[in-house]
Amino acid sequence: MSIRKRILYISPFPYSVSSGDGGATVCATALNLLKDHFDIGMVCFSRGTEGEIHAVAQLQSSLKWFRSVPLQITKTDVVKAKLGSFTLMPEHAAYFDKADMRLAIQEAIDTIHPDVVICQFPQMAQFITEATTASMTVMDVQDAFSISAFRKFSSARSLLKKIYYFFQWLGWIFYEKRYYPNFKQIWTLSAQDGYGLTAFTPTLQPRVVGLPLELPIASDTPGRLQGSRLRVGFIGSFSHPPNLEALQFICTQLIPRVTSSNLEIDFLIAGRHPPDHLSGQAPLNVQFLGFVERLSDFYDNVDIVIAPLLSGGGIKVKVAEAMLHGKVIITTSIGAEGLDVVNGRELLIANDASEFADHIEAVLRSDSLKNAIEIRARRHAATRLSREQWLERALHNLSSDSLSA
Repeated sequence: MSIRKRILYISPFPYSVSSGDGGATVCATALNLLKDHFDIGMVCFSRGTEGEIHAVAQLQSSLKWFRSVPLQITKTDVVKAKLGSFTLMPEHAAYFDKADMRLAIQEAIDTIHPDVVICQFPQMAQFITEATTASMTVMDVQDAFSISAFRKFSSARSLLKKIYYFFQWLGWIFYEKRYYPNFKQIWTLSAQDGYGLTAFTPTLQPRVVGLPLELPIASDTPGRLQGSRLRVGFIGSFSHPPNLEALQFICTQLIPRVTSSNLEIDFLIAGRHPPDHLSGQAPLNVQFLGFVERLSDFYDNVDIVIAPLLSGGGIKVKVAEAMLHGKVIITTSIGAEGLDVVNGRELLIANDASEFADHIEAVLRSDSLKNAIEIRARRHAATRLSREQWLERALHNLSSDSLSA
């Protein structure tokens, strides 16, 4: 009888499959898949929000070992982190540089003696120094922050923002060069993130693991939904900056453009806590749904999904989920990254309000176009982003000689 190997996760936050955030849901799904093959413990930060309290309770009851470390970011912490940016310490990483986390990691290692330590998200890479006793160390990048920072630098309009994001970009490059080579494996969601990481640290050999997503049951109502008006949906957690950017674009650029075209369209916006200055001034054809319990309820009630994402790295979860649900999705070039898709075949790509409006009108005018993209989107995503395929890749990576019994 073989002894089950042990994994210790080091995470910036607790998560569950009902977290209401795409990244959190993906992380929870991956963890649950590995639980059938490994004994798993976790150390994470927690800010004590309602959603995190719920996630902590689930993790405490389901994992072999769990501890959360309170994370409080004071005004003094913010000032220090911003000033530290000019010494090439990324601001976001500085917020997580806590002695209590280092002590908690050491306690976890001394207690469960993990064979594998997985640090999730770039800001947690700095804790590799506490994990070197493990046979295998994995940096689960999730979102390549150096790529995201470069995009923000490139798109910033004011000189002050240009300078700020330039130092953030340089900071993440030096941070990655300092910590990532100390891991035995680097996992990314897409090949493009891997290319971005190796551009400045050529010695890295990233492994693409992709996303573990559950294939939903196909809708029983193909074609346009009942009624003549097209229903366009956007879903996202508005605590995530790229989603705020997308919502700002939708409300200030896309909706006025569509309205001026006299197209009969309703917009459905799903997600917790949209900013009041946008939701409070929305026209009558825009409905804010708040948090939706089941993704299928949202997708079954929209004809098109839009994702005007202007920043971020990796595979965009909302784009992949929309494809899996067999929806026409219109997204930016950034939103389509890592999915190996062709514009006009599995989805539609638009990079300004005019292109988004043109694609929406084309789908409104042609049920055949809509149905063809829906079929190809679902088939394409199902063959590349299933939970089974992710698990196969992860188990292959974790079955190295250093972990053999």
